[in-house]
Amino acid sequence: TQSTWDVWGAIFTVPRRSKSDANLSQGEFGRAHVSIENARCCEILEVVSMAGEYERQLAGILDNYPLVPFRDASMHTINHLSDWLIFYDVTHQFMMTHQLYTFMKYLPFLSVATHLLCAVVRKPKIIFPTGLTDLRTNYQRNFNLIHSVLLESGQNLIKMDTTSRLVSETLPFLSVLIKPKLRSVNTVLYTEAEEASLQSTVDIMLSYGLMYRFVPESLNRYTLDPDIDQVVIMRQEEIDKTQMNSITAEIISRRILLSKITYNKMENEIQPKKMPNKRNVNDLTELPQSNAGLPGMTKAKITKDYFGRPLKKTNTADITCVVKPTINLVDVSNIWFKYKEGYSNAVKRVVKISEFL
Repeated sequence: TQSTWDVWGAIFTVPRRSKSDANLSQGEFGRAHVSIENARCCEILEVVSMAGEYERQLAGILDNYPLVPFRDASMHTINHLSDWLIFYDVTHQFMMTHQLYTFMKYLPFLSVATHLLCAVVRKPKIIFPTGLTDLRTNYQRNFNLIHSVLLESGQNLIKMDTTSRLVSETLPFLSVLIKPKLRSVNTVLYTEAEEASLQSTVDIMLSYGLMYRFVPESLNRYTLDPDIDQVVIMRQEEIDKTQMNSITAEIISRRILLSKITYNKMENEIQPKKMPNKRNVNDLTELPQSNAGLPGMTKAKITKDYFGRPLKKTNTADITCVVKPTINLVDVSNIWFKYKEGYSNAVKRVVKISEFL
């Protein structure tokens, strides 16, 4: 077995062969005479199949093939390699989606195709791949960001926007609309055009659930949440150039908070407050009378016990209570009780042997 570094080196290096090794004996593929190129294909297929970990091999290919000095003036090699990468992606996605692991035998052919297209005689310098991990991390971050925008958007916008349409048609223009060119002065000094631009920005951000939040660790102190620029703009340098200054972001953030407070107050005024039903103490013990019968007729209340059996009413005036004097049984009885001294409700009594005879 070879290490992952050896497998990456074998993929991008052409094995040295002598002229006597051009004709090979019959192998497991059933051919008596194979060419050198076919022999390379068989060897590298065996190496990558025995090594496994096709995801690691893919990561190494993605990060190292741009650094390999192979000749490709017409860019045909890069085109063919891109087709093989798409083939691997589609096959792997179909295999994992439908749980059909019989397609796993086709995954190592990406490494074979990379070896035949990009391998060089001199062994190139191999770097440890990190690009695939970064791509997956960014994809998951952007995926969560897009879905958070969809969840925070209004119902009328959700009907029109889908995930693909939001990325391609809405977010690029939304990133520009929420960054108006305003002066860093008090809002009282704004002109009518600036005030209209500010109010339009606030309405758009409220519709899509966007907000400028105060972050002390940030250089600009205010950051967009969710940060749609991470999806729209590719380079970090361009993101830094298009960021809103802290004073304007603070003005917009305050106006959004005021709009939310005003909206919540209007909702509370429109909705009628439900007054609690005041009930008397007698209402808790008596069942409500039904008016389903004849007018003026009321049904008598039937008192029942826990098991639903009707109870007979007794006149309390006819019952005479006789109070008997209480007697301390501890003083009268020969049995005495002792608690909290090592006994748990135990009964102790002096017993003589003659009582057992």
